[in-house]
Amino acid sequence: AADDAPLAGDAGAPEEWSAPPRSLAKQQPPLFGLKARPERATLELSWGETALPDEPTPDEASSYNPWFGAVSTWRSTGANTTKRQKIVLVGGMPRSGTTLLEAFLSSHRDDISTLKFDATSRTMEGLLLEGMTDALPEYGGSGNSFKSMCEIDTTNGELKRRGVHLKDHSAKMQSKFRQKSWQGWSSWDFKKPILMEKDPPNLLRMRFMQQVFGQTHDVFAIFTMKHPMEIGSRYECDPTSKTRFEIVGNWLNCQRLWLKDLQYIKNYLIIPYEAWFLRTKETMSAIHSFLNLRSGSKADLPRRLSLWNHTSGFLLRRDAFAMCNRKFKAAFQLPHLHVRAYTRHLKVFGYDLSDSSKFTKPDDFDLCVLDGK
Repeated sequence: AADDAPLAGDAGAPEEWSAPPRSLAKQQPPLFGLKARPERATLELSWGETALPDEPTPDEASSYNPWFGAVSTWRSTGANTTKRQKIVLVGGMPRSGTTLLEAFLSSHRDDISTLKFDATSRTMEGLLLEGMTDALPEYGGSGNSFKSMCEIDTTNGELKRRGVHLKDHSAKMQSKFRQKSWQGWSSWDFKKPILMEKDPPNLLRMRFMQQVFGQTHDVFAIFTMKHPMEIGSRYECDPTSKTRFEIVGNWLNCQRLWLKDLQYIKNYLIIPYEAWFLRTKETMSAIHSFLNLRSGSKADLPRRLSLWNHTSGFLLRRDAFAMCNRKFKAAFQLPHLHVRAYTRHLKVFGYDLSDSSKFTKPDDFDLCVLDGK
């Protein structure tokens, strides 16, 4: 159907961008590489899913993992309880589209339970809830050209800010986080098949989170990614500026560490911010397939993308795509442009340094992995 293809630009779209022609879109290979899953009507386990765990063994009971309480509640529903409940963790660089993705997932109310926040809260991040602020170290956010989060210690190749990048940490630290999160994230509806939490630093903590929750749940990671010449709306677009040069360098610091971690993540999906605009329908379908959702979104793809607004809070605006592109295109003709040194490095992640309206499927890693393959 015509609506399956990206739509042509409308009057609300910025001049520098319009969607690919439908004929071209149909020739493009799938971006995410997901195949059709088994029907949900069957009780067979699909990709990335495992059987519901039994009651805790003596060893598990002695370790006192409170998340077996969620397993008991899920089992009591009687709703296809041969499968584990999923915990979906969303992570990505600050300002890379994590909130947009969270809003889209939140629209699937039949399947997905989200955390409850105070009505005045502007940031829906799990680690900001009461009782969770000291559960893990602060990550620094986008401050100081993302240096606060992503500055590298050249002596060991790790981040200077301790605790941002968490890998295989001690059983004691895992146990502490289980206790904290069991209390802090108790607003989840444990009768839903999927529990979802969003925090940007999950980008570099997914190995740790997988260990924390892997005993009781199937952990599904969804990462967001955005062109570093566009990321950080508080900063200027000018590619000749020192600030933008530093942003790209710090972006690469964090993304390279994340790329090393990917090989250890059993189930993950990467959503480039640009895909919402270039491959809208395919991006939605990829999320549905990855999570094996029983129902589609409450909001279907409209005929116009200039404004996509729902009571769930999901908002997709064309004027939020490639905002800097027109402003910095001319600058790339300059002979001495320091940021050009990053051209080859950004290609690894599917980005063209000189054109932030493009995204190409990366050669060095998959955008979707289930069951570790």
